[in-house]
Amino acid sequence: METLHEAREKLARIQQDSEKITDKALLDKLTLAADKAETILEAIQEDPKDIRVARKFLIVYIDGVAKVTRSYTQLDEADITPQTKERLYGLLDEVETKFDAELQRLKENNQFDLDVHIDVLKEQIKH
Repeated sequence: METLHEAREKLARIQQDSEKITDKALLDKLTLAADKAETILEAIQEDPKDIRVARKFLIVYIDGVAKVTRSYTQLDEADITPQTKERLYGLLDEVETKFDAELQRLKENNQFDLDVHIDVLKEQIKH
């Protein structure tokens, strides 16, 4: 639960930093990423055993987005080159894909758990 708490704090920082961003396209991408991250955190909270499956997501991805967002907001937006903005847009597209994959992985983990429970019960019924 501490790991979830830390992830939520980082997510809150991302959302706070996002309020300083005036680039609408970037803000939309960050908002989408934050929303997906929140969905993943809710899924983990509902099924805490998923935390072991989602550890990299919690530690690496959310932290990385927080650092990039903080670095961006510490600069004057007018000084950020179009090339850097394009790289950032591409990065956030990749983040969105990763977050979608993480959510899918959590769903598959739940499916695996169901399959295991079915197999265990089947064995118990046989004996």
